[in-house]
Amino acid sequence: LLGDNVRWDEYNQRPSISDRFSFSVQRELWARTILDASYLINFIGRDGYTKNINMMDPRLGFKYRDALQTTVTNPFFNYGTVETFPGALRTRSTVAVAELLKPYPQYLNMTQEWTNGRKSKYHTLELRAQRPFYNGLSTLVGYAYVRGSRQEFYDNVDEYDGAWTW
Repeated sequence: LLGDNVRWDEYNQRPSISDRFSFSVQRELWARTILDASYLINFIGRDGYTKNINMMDPRLGFKYRDALQTTVTNPFFNYGTVETFPGALRTRSTVAVAELLKPYPQYLNMTQEWTNGRKSKYHTLELRAQRPFYNGLSTLVGYAYVRGSRQEFYDNVDEYDGAWTW
């Protein structure tokens, strides 16, 4: 797939790790009313994400923005045969300088799916009060607080450096 977009799954893919801890307390209050409080926390490691392999250092764009947008003659124009270099890059007569500064300029985009490395956290607090039937009426009141977070790249500089942010 020279000259085209390439995508594959991580070769040494490992399963995600999920560690869960749960605590629950029940207490009977007045008139057979039951109060139930539960807390769950879940830590996930080695969560999968899509990794961009063919990225130019984005800091170059801050310093040389105009120069990177200029077009130059494509060194891969009509390179080889259609069988050996079948991608769309072969048919372009010019490309931006930024495209040639990628680690693998002979490809457009290179992405690795299901790459291990990201982490996630999940918290939940559940409160419930229940009163069984009394004079034909049953009461149930519940509340749930849920908070989840996972690591992401703050911007393309962090993605290039591999620096995660919660």
